[in-house]
Amino acid sequence: MSLRVTVAAPFQRTGGQRVGESEFVVDLSLKRDWFTPDQAKRLVDIAVSEGLVDRDDGDLIVSFEPRTTAIPEGFTPDESVLQKRSTFQQ
Repeated sequence: MSLRVTVAAPFQRTGGQRVGESEFVVDLSLKRDWFTPDQAKRLVDIAVSEGLVDRDDGDLIVSFEPRTTAIPEGFTPDESVLQKRSTFQQ
């Protein structure tokens, strides 16, 4: 659940279904201070592998409706979102 919330945050900020990958990384690392840039890049790889986003010519396209994902007040993801989950866990 928190992976989906974490991924939804940059898309909610822009209000679209498509965000530049570098903009996504900057949002999570510099604007929100949730991760280092390297961790945010790893999160992109995990989100792609789990089907939450697709890559297209330097952009990320979300595969779910980010506006319907609630981001709780004061939400900060824990480092468990940076661990690739098994197929069973997904």
